[in-house]
Amino acid sequence: MYGFAVNSKLKQLIEECLQLMEELQVPVSTSVYFKECKGFSRFGYCKRNTNTASRRERAFQYTVAINRYFLHDEDCKTTIIHELLHTIGSKLGHTGDWKKWAKYVNAHTPYNVGRTASFELQPIAYRNRRISTGNYDPATMDVAECPKCHMRIYIRKERGVKASGATKYICKKCKQRIRYI
Repeated sequence: MYGFAVNSKLKQLIEECLQLMEELQVPVSTSVYFKECKGFSRFGYCKRNTNTASRRERAFQYTVAINRYFLHDEDCKTTIIHELLHTIGSKLGHTGDWKKWAKYVNAHTPYNVGRTASFELQPIAYRNRRISTGNYDPATMDVAECPKCHMRIYIRKERGVKASGATKYICKKCKQRIRYI
């Protein structure tokens, strides 16, 4: 039993992924509620529903949210598969059953499901990002990248950049200083 609160294109991609999981006999949960999420810092998430979930979500064992701003369908499918693998077993981490089945899916499909990813999102995903002086404006923003995990972020143009290219920003994932590209 699946529930959907997504647009038609995303629903089609989710159904294709569910069909693939069934063909590969991957034991993902059959009680999942799918919804869209927005933003620039996450591609999706999976959570086990409790009494604090919305009434609609409580009817399902898991809620999977997928970012609506992917540029490429293949990146979206990889994220959907990643989140579906979280519905296997009793723990919501990237170890144990999740890791075993991610290796299995990677070996039998063209997708590369990993613990982290760095996909491109549509520019509109950054539209509502708050900066200390106001909203996101592409004309006043620069692209910077973490030297370790290569996560890209949009930041306000700096005036006092160090000679090394380092900025005052720290990567949320690996805590390295962000550098200009």
